[in-house]
Amino acid sequence: MFRVFFECTGLASAGLAPYATLAPRLVDSWLSWLEPHLAGADVRNDALRALSVLDGLLLLRHTSGAGTADAAARALGVIRQGRGQADLRLSLP
Repeated sequence: MFRVFFECTGLASAGLAPYATLAPRLVDSWLSWLEPHLAGADVRNDALRALSVLDGLLLLRHTSGAGTADAAARALGVIRQGRGQADLRLSLP
């Protein structure tokens, strides 16, 4: 699913129709899905931050492999290494 999302946003960044109008709607849909899963005073900005981090990590995973994405996630504090497996943190930095 994210490969299609990345393809759409890539074509949108090149200004190709209909992707240039579709991509912002896809981003808004992801944000609308994320917001009810977050708590706090500013869930829209928290959703933007979460989506930005996730998009970046997924793009790294897609282009450079899981090891690179996991290293970046650890550097950001999104995951931590524990007992032989990576543990996802519930809150983003």
